[in-house]
Order: sequence, then structure tokens, then C-alpha cells
Amino acid sequence: MSITGSYRMVLTLEIELFQLEVLMKPPKIENIGTPQKRVTNGDNFLVDCVASGLPDPEVSWSLPDGTVINNALQSDDSGTRSRRYTIFGNGTLLLQQMGENDEGDYTCYAKNTLGEDAMKVSVEVIPNSPQISSKDHMSLWASLGQSVQMKCDATGEPVPTIIWISPNNEIITSSSVKYQILNDGTLIIKKVTLADQGNNIIMANGFKHSH
Repeated sequence: MSITGSYRMVLTLEIELFQLEVLMKPPKIENIGTPQKRVTNGDNFLVDCVASGLPDPEVSWSLPDGTVINNALQSDDSGTRSRRYTIFGNGTLLLQQMGENDEGDYTCYAKNTLGEDAMKVSVEVIPNSPQISSKDHMSLWASLGQSVQMKCDATGEPVPTIIWISPNNEIITSSSVKYQILNDGTLIIKKVTLADQGNNIIMANGFKHSH
């Protein structure tokens, strides 16, 4: 005997749902230290910019002249500057050989897909105190009527102005009939007289030293 009919296969389907949550945070720059910085003329200087956010924010810096630099653009511009600025991976900006023209506001920007944060640092460049190489009292001997030279080795940024003071307290700032001052600050007494006997004082922007 044959039996005919339909056979049905039943499958039980289990469905499990996964919920994916993507964490995102807008950029936030941590304020470290004071917004005003001072750096000595000619020195290198580091300015920190610690930024957080999800995704990681891209950090860039705006210079006082409006130029914007980031990790992809390490040079300042098309070569008109004589020095380079460098941004490290943590956002720190390295300013090399600071000069008077580098004074001003430096602004750090941290940006991701959710927004932007900014931090401004005002940088003041202060003069490098002048220094005279030899600070000891020096004695020179000269015959009447002869010429004599007194050399001054002074350094500083900006370059210090050399001022000589004679034994009778006469301020010598330029060449004259009696004196000659060379470009390096050397004082020449053209014809020595008895009035030239005594201490000649040299000043480099306020730093005194006697010969």
C-alpha cells in the first residue's frame, strides 16, 4: 500500500541583536601654566598644547603673523623665515632662536569631527643681558704722545652698545679728535697725555668694567 502526502521541515531561527555604541568626545585642551610666557632673545622655547578627544584631535598652531602650521607642515612658509618651527606628536611647539620679531600671540587649535578648542599663549622676548668677557682690572702702559688701544669683548642679544668713560668722567660714545672707537667697541686714544692716566670704564648697555 502506498501512502502519499507532504512532508514539512520546520527550522527554528534564533536572532541575537548587537548594539554598537561609538564613543565620541569633542576636543579639549588642558590649560597648563600661565598664558603669558617670557623667553630670552636667542633662546629656544617650548610651548605645550595637551589636547584630548575622540577621535584624537588634530593639533595646529597659529603664529603671530597669522601663519598656521601643523604636523604635516613643519616649515613656516615658503622660506621667508630664517628658522623653523616644529610641532611634536603631543602638540608641543618648538620655537627656535627666538627674536624680537617672534613676539606675539601663539594660538593652539585642537580639532576633530565634533568641534574645535583653542588656547592662546602670549610670548614676550626679553633682551639677553650683555656680558663683557674679561671682568678683571687691566693695566696698560703707554708713552706720552703715543697711541694706545683698549679692546672690549662684549656679547648680548640684541648687540649691546659700547660706552667708554674717561678718567675725568667724560662719556665717549663716538670718535673725535682725541679718540677713535672701532666697530667692535675698541677705544683708541690717539695721543696719550697725563690727563689720560687713570681708570677708563667701559659700559655695555649698563654693565660696567674698568681698564
